[in-house]
Amino acid sequence: LALLSKETVAGTALVAMLIARRDRVSLAAAARRTAPLFVVTVVWAAAWLLWRRAHPAGGLAPPTLADVPAGALHLLQTVAGIEWRSGGDALGHWRVTALLMPVLAGALAWRAFRPAPAAALRPFKLVLGWLTAAWLPAVLVTPIWSAYFYLWALFAAGLLLALATQRWPALAQATLLALLVAGSSLTRGLDEFSARTDRWSVQSHVNRHSIDRSLRTIERYLAQMRRAYPTLPARSTVYFADVPAGAGWQAADGPLLRWAYRDTSLRSYFLMQFTAEQARRGPLYFFVAERDSLVDHTRDPRVLPSLAFSMLIADKPGAARGVLDLLCARWPDQRVPRYWRAWTQLALGDSASAARDLAAAGLRPSTLLPAGALAATAAPAAVHDTLARIVALKALRARAALAPEPHARLAALFLDRGPADEAALEAYAFRVLAPDDPDAWRKWAAAQLAQHQYVPALTSLEHYLDRVHATGGRDDEAQRVVIDLRRVVRGDLAQQALR
Repeated sequence: LALLSKETVAGTALVAMLIARRDRVSLAAAARRTAPLFVVTVVWAAAWLLWRRAHPAGGLAPPTLADVPAGALHLLQTVAGIEWRSGGDALGHWRVTALLMPVLAGALAWRAFRPAPAAALRPFKLVLGWLTAAWLPAVLVTPIWSAYFYLWALFAAGLLLALATQRWPALAQATLLALLVAGSSLTRGLDEFSARTDRWSVQSHVNRHSIDRSLRTIERYLAQMRRAYPTLPARSTVYFADVPAGAGWQAADGPLLRWAYRDTSLRSYFLMQFTAEQARRGPLYFFVAERDSLVDHTRDPRVLPSLAFSMLIADKPGAARGVLDLLCARWPDQRVPRYWRAWTQLALGDSASAARDLAAAGLRPSTLLPAGALAATAAPAAVHDTLARIVALKALRARAALAPEPHARLAALFLDRGPADEAALEAYAFRVLAPDDPDAWRKWAAAQLAQHQYVPALTSLEHYLDRVHATGGRDDEAQRVVIDLRRVVRGDLAQQALR
């Protein structure tokens, strides 16, 4: 039953065999005594491997040697109860009331502890074997570690500490116990958690605060969904956007939704996972998290263009193309969806389909610009007449849609004067056409920032700075923006937001 709950107890049969051998029995006899546990473990392992093969853990890289010392560090953290805030005051979660339990534990222990008799058993090998068998499985998932991964190892750690200190005076033993309980009690009040994959994170990814926070979000979202749709048609697919990090609302293909509506045919995904195959299986529903509420956008006629645009800004061309395929099928005569789709096709390496979409949108899929035409748009007279310059650049874009220069200049104009959506589309086209040009990444990051897409903007700016530094250049303004974005996306400001 424990194996079905947490894989970290997979070494229990080995621990049982070590215990059996303490009775001075042979290895074969110990193996026979513990055979039922080994049989259960083997059956479970076969089922677990088959399940993992069909449902691989997404986003988690294979273990590396660096996970071993990181896993050992987190075991020590868990034993001592040492976790702290990453944002702001590191110990700001400490409360005086949390010390009541350790004081009580220390007092009771001081009254109860007595020095061990000289003949006390010292089964260090058994305890070390137990500790190792309980710790190693957790090493495989160190990048998403949580203190509860080490619960089985804590039993062995407790025995190890008891053995190591059994000759200590009662007051010293009681003091050590009080300190350990204090660490656990204070850490239990931590009001942050790690929301990103990081083997060296000083915080658990799942703790009391993350669970309470998730439950509040899930209860609120479920109530809002049920008010909007008391029932859902069979084979419906629901998409969610802008759900808070670490909320626990959406996982895999929607088990929570299937449980809530008691319908095994339902599926749900994050918006960025949209595919044309999913769209064909049944009715579609779209929800966006806005100001702590789940807002239904399903009946909004602008929802599909808005979703496609959001996916472009997030640099998810595959998902954007899926939505644009749906748009082009519904409105085959409209040019705008085809223009957008052309750049997703090109980003995905399908130049032939991109050329067809550009032609259908009324643009010539060529890289040949008329001689002197580009220079004319930068002449003093043109510079002072922004509207005429935009018209001239759009005409050049129509004659040579695959030339990056008109898109670059249009992006610069729109970033400066607006509109922001056209700035984003032209910056994206520029970046797709000139991926090795640092300026393309800078303009693309600026467009993403204008749309408040901080995570993809940070990635784009880091790409830009890598290219600038590779040529020996520097951009102090971009570097300052990157520093601020890192604080917002994965630094102290992000951690403060988790409170």
